[in-house]
Amino acid sequence: MSHMHYILAIDTGSSSSKLALFDTEGTLTALVRKAGKVMAEEKHNAVREYDPLLWWESTAQGIQELLQTSKVHPSQILAVGLSGQIGTHILIDQHHRTLMSAISWQDGRAAGEAQWLMEHYGSLDDSLGMHLPPGTAWPIPRLLWLKKHMPQLFEKPFTLLQTKDYLALKLTGEMKTDVLSLRGLVHPLKKTLDPLVSHTILGIGDLIDRLPPFQQATDVLGSITEEAAQATGLLAGTPVITGCGDFHASLVGTGIVDGSHAFNITGTSDHIGLLVPQGDKQAYDPRLGRYPSVVEGWDIWYGATSAGGGSLQWFLDSFGTREKNQTIKAYIEGMLKEIEGPSGMLYLPYLNGERAPIWDAQARGTFFGFSTAHTKAHFLKAVLEGVCFSLKDCYTIMEEKQTVPKRIRVSGAAGADHLWNQMKADILQTELQGMECQETSSLGAAMLAAVGIGAYSTIQEAAEAMVRTTTLYTPRKMQAYETMFTLYRNLYESLKPRFEELAQLRSNQ
Repeated sequence: MSHMHYILAIDTGSSSSKLALFDTEGTLTALVRKAGKVMAEEKHNAVREYDPLLWWESTAQGIQELLQTSKVHPSQILAVGLSGQIGTHILIDQHHRTLMSAISWQDGRAAGEAQWLMEHYGSLDDSLGMHLPPGTAWPIPRLLWLKKHMPQLFEKPFTLLQTKDYLALKLTGEMKTDVLSLRGLVHPLKKTLDPLVSHTILGIGDLIDRLPPFQQATDVLGSITEEAAQATGLLAGTPVITGCGDFHASLVGTGIVDGSHAFNITGTSDHIGLLVPQGDKQAYDPRLGRYPSVVEGWDIWYGATSAGGGSLQWFLDSFGTREKNQTIKAYIEGMLKEIEGPSGMLYLPYLNGERAPIWDAQARGTFFGFSTAHTKAHFLKAVLEGVCFSLKDCYTIMEEKQTVPKRIRVSGAAGADHLWNQMKADILQTELQGMECQETSSLGAAMLAAVGIGAYSTIQEAAEAMVRTTTLYTPRKMQAYETMFTLYRNLYESLKPRFEELAQLRSNQ
């Protein structure tokens, strides 16, 4: 292996941090996962926080493990690529110390501020350079919430970082980010901060000074410091590339570099959509997100299901009875082999509110229509179907606006689940294409790093060389799923007032 060279990708997700080694042709050589640890969680009060220092400690330990298990010498590592969850915010003081716990993108305490913003300002598309419905992880509602509840933070200087930016700081001593990670604040094309946002809405006149300097995802951010080298085992001076958020990185790692394929990125949350030319005005709907891709000249048009893989994880944690060494895949296949056809019931995957297309922070998970004939296996199948219906809820909006690609590339944590992939093909009525590498956010970070050090001249060239597909899933015509989808949409509309009443009840407890 001495003649081989590698890129180390660091991807900090909601449930785990992944440390991955790729060769320059995109082959995953070694992978270490370090489970994430939630520091504070109050589900009824929508609180979810992390200790950033634990991210760094587990990342440093994971890199050491990766080097030991792979037998790769640090001198063989050409660069470090970065990716991570977006919408999780960390405040850093002038001495690089955290001022508070990191507030997760899953934290819903800014729901009132998001609602106020929508009512008073509606679309801020022109100011933000994108269409981003105002969820609770959007930085404007989050900053409004912080100003209201922790005003003392704004009396002194701080820098607002995302998870990958924090790890970059620990690795290089530099506070920088990519412009796309500042979505919802900085206009990604003009690279400016609109005074309407900073001065009028937020009332933070020096907000631009509280953001890290921003650059392109393929730019060199800095290099490994002596201190970081001691903590990780990497060589001091190894270049670190800026990278981008996990969603953008995963699209790159799935080979979504033009409009030829749609995508379904699976994970704790699921994303579905496609790339559209930046000048295409037809591809727009207020219920869906649209903002620039890492690939110049293209926008991402998409919808997000907040609890995609999260719904499955919740079911397994709450009701799963896996044997000691049984994989999740084997458990699902074993459970579902007793059921032919649809589950005959409905599941709304709104466990902690929902993003696209309903944008309802008060919505909650729902099982509907079950009877004594339904077993635990039926509930499991309904969970998988419900996530598919949620994705279709978004994709149908796109189909109504324009011609969509005939094939969807599926990747991420659930991207290798054959039963779920076939179910998605059947419900979406579109071909699904599996990926050789499921760790697409890590691969995307490695690809951006490869471009950053000159191994490839463009992201498209890196995709041609480093991305490979596998199984093709062909849709089967199933009338029952078409009927169930109509019921799915109608069910939410019927329950929406009840969700609001339930939220009021929770707030009074």
